[in-house]
Amino acid sequence: MNVRVVQIKAGSGIIDLAAGTYVSQDRSLGLAFIATAAEALGKGGRLWLVANRGLPYEAALAKAFARVEKHAEAGGYKVYEARK
Repeated sequence: MNVRVVQIKAGSGIIDLAAGTYVSQDRSLGLAFIATAAEALGKGGRLWLVANRGLPYEAALAKAFARVEKHAEAGGYKVYEARK
């Protein structure tokens, strides 16, 4: 699986779980990234998550972050912003 993690500025990060051509129904990697980001980000910190549309990360995001917003869903992908 090709996963890209990019730090864009202090207190924010992007996790791209949809990069590449490998598609898996195993959510464990994405859930681990969400948990790690939630621990690492301080109050007001933001996580941007790009994931395959069929994989349900919404509950994990809502549990770990104060605010979650879906910004896009198209072409088999979805983009979320999660804020501490």
